[in-house]
Amino acid sequence: MRRAVESAGGADAGGFAEAAASLVAAKDAEVCGFSSICSSYPLTIRIAKAVKAMRPQTTILLGGPQASVVDMSTLTAFPFVDLVLRGEAERTLPQSQAGKLCRSHHSASLQPLGGW
Repeated sequence: MRRAVESAGGADAGGFAEAAASLVAAKDAEVCGFSSICSSYPLTIRIAKAVKAMRPQTTILLGGPQASVVDMSTLTAFPFVDLVLRGEAERTLPQSQAGKLCRSHHSASLQPLGGW
């Protein structure tokens, strides 16, 4: 999976990912969520990786149809992804560790994350 993501996206994808990540990282968010479909998943992964490199303390959350299908392989292949939400985030996010973090604004209580 990692090889497929790293080879997809064309020559300019890295530049775009870095630029997008800079905009996201400038928000100083504790939790950063990305939703993605299959065709945009490689770029989403690159942006998430760049955000985590810029803000290691930010919890990186992935959701959407593609993330739901490859949740555990994503968590294994990309250690910078902290949590994958499966299904409809309107239901799963409030129950997840990231949802608890968003409500509490206290990252010290965050437990190790996985697929939810």
